[in-house]
Amino acid sequence: MAYADFVKWESDFAWLPIESMIYRFQEEYYSVLNRCNEKCYSTAFIEFMLEIIKSVLTETVEMSRKVAIESDKVAIENEKVAIEQRIAAMKGRTKNNFQRIFNSFGFDGIFGRKDISELCGISRRCRKDYCKAERKRID
Repeated sequence: MAYADFVKWESDFAWLPIESMIYRFQEEYYSVLNRCNEKCYSTAFIEFMLEIIKSVLTETVEMSRKVAIESDKVAIENEKVAIEQRIAAMKGRTKNNFQRIFNSFGFDGIFGRKDISELCGISRRCRKDYCKAERKRID
């Protein structure tokens, strides 16, 4: 079965860089190929090629994971920039309170309503009223 036939049979492998794979393992490739020619038995060559394909697929999956992680990091950084821009657009006490929160907890810190009210000097009653008003505004 030629490579073109293989791609027709399983199109997911069309992107597989066969030439690059052979070049990367060139010495071993020709060694296995010569042994198989001498013995007129191709099992070792098929196993060798399958191992190379497995290796490349494993590397590709790992690279895809790394790319996904980097994409997530970029998305988080973009969200941080958006938050910073929103804070910069705020005025007065609201802006000061947001700056206090982010100076204390950063972007990755975990905090609750109680932490915020203590940090910003907001009473429990005021906090409840504010939360109700925000929920109505959002809904």
